[in-house]
Amino acid sequence: MVEDLDLVVRLHRYLRQHKQHYEIPFIPDPVAWTEVPESARILSRQRERWHRGLIAAMWQYKGMLFNPRYGRVGWSRCRSSRSVRCSPRSSKCSGT
Repeated sequence: MVEDLDLVVRLHRYLRQHKQHYEIPFIPDPVAWTEVPESARILSRQRERWHRGLIAAMWQYKGMLFNPRYGRVGWSRCRSSRSVRCSPRSSKCSGT
């Protein structure tokens, strides 16, 4: 999960720095296979690992957060607890 976030943010940063037009679409119905943790303890460790990874990724890319140079990646214009699809080519955000 965190690897996906890292990949998308890294790609976003690269394309913005090289001034290339792009769109990273949001797919609301992802298909993924995963193993169910065997116990609540293992589930807890998994979620803790995900949270640490999220915090590490946010720290690594902290210069992008709320920086207008990187568009909506900092959630400055598209805050929502719902799923959000933002296209750098347009100024519109649509929630699902």
